[in-house]
Amino acid sequence: MAVPRLQTFGQSAAAKKVIAQAIGYADGAHEIAHIHHRAQLIYAAGGIVRVITPGGLWMLKPGMALLIGTQIEHELHMVGQTALRTLYIDPEALPPLGSDCRMIALDDLLRASILSMCATGEGSDAEAIEQRAALIVPLILHLLAERLAGAPTAADDEVRLALPENPRLRTICDSLIADAANADTLEQWAERTGA
Repeated sequence: MAVPRLQTFGQSAAAKKVIAQAIGYADGAHEIAHIHHRAQLIYAAGGIVRVITPGGLWMLKPGMALLIGTQIEHELHMVGQTALRTLYIDPEALPPLGSDCRMIALDDLLRASILSMCATGEGSDAEAIEQRAALIVPLILHLLAERLAGAPTAADDEVRLALPENPRLRTICDSLIADAANADTLEQWAERTGA
């Protein structure tokens, strides 16, 4: 991955435990490698998101969200028209993550809470949004803490592909992630990577 850029949210958001954002992406869009001072919960309300960290590739499927720890370099790749809903969470408001990322199963209550935090319908005033957040944020933090208290399950590994640390092998994996239809032979890869 390239040198990551740091995303910040400014002084007005610094005191908030949770910052919500709703973003629509076209098929094939991607966010370059970056890090946050906050943990990030990513939920694709529509489409599929591939998240790449130094430790693996995560596929977000319906009903799941990915919690990325603070200061973890990551990039996002969209498959299909994607409706991304994301929460940036003060890391001190969460129990320790224990690893760089954790899959979170979404029940109806957590899903609705995330969507409500990200909804800023036309005509919504700042005071109404703040009042809604004051009610929803403690609930979201409680629900996430419950899920983080449990051990990771086999389902976590079903959506994560570990990526190698060896630079030559990582080059091949990164190329295949970028172009899964690549049909190069083992000999071509060996020549290209010096193996």
